[in-house]
Amino acid sequence: MITNNINISFSFLHEHNIVLSAKEVDFAISRKFIDVRELEKIVDTALIKFPDDEYLLGIALDILLNGSYLKSYSQYLEINYNGENRDDGTIITDDDSVNDKWRYIILMWLFIHRKNDITDYDQINAVYASFDYPSDMVSFVNYMPAQEISKKVGYENIIHNWQRYLDANRYLIKR
Repeated sequence: MITNNINISFSFLHEHNIVLSAKEVDFAISRKFIDVRELEKIVDTALIKFPDDEYLLGIALDILLNGSYLKSYSQYLEINYNGENRDDGTIITDDDSVNDKWRYIILMWLFIHRKNDITDYDQINAVYASFDYPSDMVSFVNYMPAQEISKKVGYENIIHNWQRYLDANRYLIKR
């Protein structure tokens, strides 16, 4: 699972002008993608864009009254056919846009913090598996066959295709 190595900071979100909706905040809290100690700043920024969102207001009130965010549940996680939360490790919500945006944020964070060696493959592969093998990532997963003829090979091709994915999907963080 990728969450052990990733902690998206408020400064990263702010630097890239990423504002999270209530579902996106909830998703991040439940998957521990953000540090709850920075939740106040994240929610303050979100409330500017979504001032009437009851869930965000609830988090803000919880922070104001208690000094921290105490609730440790997620109200938006996908429910399986038995009415239970998924526990197979995949990161899926009932809202594809939340999934896609967080996958993009994580891939952008990983790209910026990459090690420029084969250890980056493991990170990409973990995201690919954790988000239930999305087809738009196939071109930069190292064990998948090449999708097109390219002069770039190996690691250079993976990085090139990863950058192309980030460039083509930048709109995901502009929502």
